[in-house]
Amino acid sequence: MSNSMNDIILNGELISEAEATIPAVTSGLYYGAGAFETFLSENGEIFKYNEHIKRLNAALKYLGLSKNMLIDADSVLGQIKKLLQKNNLLDEKARIRIQVSLSEKPGYSGKDEASVLTIISASGCKKPVSPQHLVLSDTSVVPSSARPTQFKLSNMLHYRQAFREAEKKEADDAILLTIGGFVAETSIANIFWLKDGDVYTPSKECDILPGIMRKSIVYILREELGYEVNEGKYSMDELLIADAVWLTNSAIDFVPVSKIEGISFDITNGLFSDLSKQLSDYKKENMIHV
Repeated sequence: MSNSMNDIILNGELISEAEATIPAVTSGLYYGAGAFETFLSENGEIFKYNEHIKRLNAALKYLGLSKNMLIDADSVLGQIKKLLQKNNLLDEKARIRIQVSLSEKPGYSGKDEASVLTIISASGCKKPVSPQHLVLSDTSVVPSSARPTQFKLSNMLHYRQAFREAEKKEADDAILLTIGGFVAETSIANIFWLKDGDVYTPSKECDILPGIMRKSIVYILREELGYEVNEGKYSMDELLIADAVWLTNSAIDFVPVSKIEGISFDITNGLFSDLSKQLSDYKKENMIHV
């Protein structure tokens, strides 16, 4: 297995990373005008691949791209297979990123048809096995009135800043609040917690990026495990009295939280083993082969 991204796909062409060149003067570079998706390939299978492409295309429509400029799911899937084969990752666990950046000239006008740079990368990946230590970030999530929070747009500097705050405090990740002071998400994941037998998670009204894995976990908890899942606006005080806490995203599935701001949480709760089993079965039913 290769841990480095020796090869990428740039606008459909398989080339070495060292050979890749992109225009210097573009709105993608100047303003972060672009969108991306990240997900895992696990032994040549991808969980809910089409949902990722659907969300990416919705983000590209928001950025002003016409229908003929959108991602073709079947074509990109074939490119991903070639990339995994080239990087010796087809039978491994690999992190895939599809980055689409606008290469129109700098400026805010949308009068001219934009061209795009599409980069697909793949690298070896290991899911975190250790329970996560979280801290509270001084950075807030960006409200949905300023940008659509349901898309992975390239300009996500608030997440970057929050993650760096966690690093400085020697933590794994940081919790961001809404500008109103409610729990939103971490810099890389959605957050859930268990209290007195019920599950809680911030709602979309909390300006979260509602992840594909988050949606899957909510479904499993409600439909397969019979939990009451409450989606709403919650304070840090409500989170800090939880019985158990965990994070979810498409790269980690879910991982327990051991500590938040010095407060410890149960990492052996029976919910975790039940959820792990049900998620494993659910993923098998929703995988697509590259």
